[in-house]
Amino acid sequence: MMTDLTGQVAIVTGGTSGIGEAVSKGLTALGVRVGVLSNAPRAELDAAIARGDIAAAEQLDLADAEAVMRGVAALAETLGDAHILVNNA
Repeated sequence: MMTDLTGQVAIVTGGTSGIGEAVSKGLTALGVRVGVLSNAPRAELDAAIARGDIAAAEQLDLADAEAVMRGVAALAETLGDAHILVNNA
């Protein structure tokens, strides 16, 4: 039995490659609005949004705590408050 996650919001760090990409796609398939925090090139993040793999993304240095705080705030403005956090990066 699967939990219904439709309408939930998730933040995935490093969500556009490897395991993070698979998690992002899986959550999106379950109806979750996925926001990604990543240091990937902006073009890569935009491509993931265009494909529908994720709903939004913020490019930043994940080692910079202040940048992460700003990124989380920006995703919350776009998607709403997060219900799920996947700290993949």
